[in-house]
Amino acid sequence: MRKKILKGVFCSALSIVMATGGVFVSAAPKQAEVTTKIQSVQNSKIVNLQQTKTSENTKSKAQARTAVQLNNVTVPTIWNTSVKSAVKSVTLENGNDIGTITIKNAGTLVAAFGVDFVVRDANYQYIMGSTNGLLYNANMKPGTYHLYTKDVVKGTANISLSLYPNQNNRTLGSKVIMIGGTGKDSYQYFKVSKRGIAIIGLQGVWVNPTNFGKTYGITNYVQKKSGSSWKTVSSSQYTTESRNYNSVYGLPAGSYRVVLKSTYQSGVIGAAYRQVAANSSYGTSKKKAKTISRKKYKKQTFLTTDSVKKEHWYKIKVSKKRTTYIDVTSLGSSGTIYCTVSGKVRFKTKNIKNGTRYYLKAPKGTYYIRVKRYSKSTTGAYQVKYVK
Repeated sequence: MRKKILKGVFCSALSIVMATGGVFVSAAPKQAEVTTKIQSVQNSKIVNLQQTKTSENTKSKAQARTAVQLNNVTVPTIWNTSVKSAVKSVTLENGNDIGTITIKNAGTLVAAFGVDFVVRDANYQYIMGSTNGLLYNANMKPGTYHLYTKDVVKGTANISLSLYPNQNNRTLGSKVIMIGGTGKDSYQYFKVSKRGIAIIGLQGVWVNPTNFGKTYGITNYVQKKSGSSWKTVSSSQYTTESRNYNSVYGLPAGSYRVVLKSTYQSGVIGAAYRQVAANSSYGTSKKKAKTISRKKYKKQTFLTTDSVKKEHWYKIKVSKKRTTYIDVTSLGSSGTIYCTVSGKVRFKTKNIKNGTRYYLKAPKGTYYIRVKRYSKSTTGAYQVKYVK
């Protein structure tokens, strides 16, 4: 059972891929794929795994039992292969003292060994034990801890360790950071430099023995600083596998924070952020429609705070008899965006969302493109292009 959990899950399930560009189609900017880097011991401030002498009480009890053979079992690491492995080889000769670890930042500790083991504090008081060689604790405080096998063992095996910091107010970027769950809300910062969409990748991974390595979505929403307090400026979204665990928010330039609701103590969260600018000019009515020249395009955003009645208008003039196409593409959205094209030929109203497109052939004439959001929760960006 232990081998099945460790070998079947460690190697694959925690190589999280958060393809934050996954909402885009071919006509949009190049996709940007972010691969999770589950932090190493060095990065997460777990240091100094050292072999130490077993306390006398533990030693005398251990020697009364028959040694369990480790058989040189190598426990697969839970880190992506692209980062330095946080693994220590341990050799035991009829003993049970694995060593000590020093934790400098509070967070979720995840550890794995070839046999079951326990964690004791600096005073050798019992903290917790592993299940099938896997242990996690969401409330590890800074300090020194001692690790012992439950039985006397003989042989060599690797122990793997990782700490996922649980502090708030870290700044999100294109590199994935790992966040330890606390059972409470988590608050993380991000900045938008130009009006457009903020794509926030949030993927949870269970670290408890029962569901280890399985992924789950995160409920989240966005807040903006208003004076001395934070004001919610979006509806809540839930990241799903079908959308690459992305949430999409249309936002003006500014500083924000994303609120991760009720993070689970038995899980850790991979978080990343990227933005796509979409701030071209647009008309607010048919009479004020902005002209799009041949082979040009306009990109624009429906903000989370926009009125549902707000409309964006554009105009395209096809002056010659030629095969002309109008392409309206979603650059990533939450909810549905409506698009209506009228002129010499009136086309049906189409819905575009989450990377879909409205591609139509238009004969000679003048056409008006009206784009509007479906509901208050609809937010995102789109592109209107006069193809040729």
